[in-house]
Amino acid sequence: MENKNFNSKAIISFVLGIASFFIHIWGIIFGIVGIILYVISKKEIKNKNEKGMNFAIAGLVLSIVGAVYQTIMLLLGIMAYTALFS
Repeated sequence: MENKNFNSKAIISFVLGIASFFIHIWGIIFGIVGIILYVISKKEIKNKNEKGMNFAIAGLVLSIVGAVYQTIMLLLGIMAYTALFS
């Protein structure tokens, strides 16, 4: 019986997706890196017959949502700053 390993890039994509919610400014970068790692891990999982596709998909969703959330928060912060100090 073949022992399948988890794809480490899929797990890292998942972790970065979660981190993108909580780490301000860097969350945008973590979200982008999480999306890139999803693409890489998807290919590796398919080619090497590894486990971890669910982690990769969850990482993609969390990375997108986290990056969008952080972008909205950044824009709201800039708008509030300009409204207060202009």
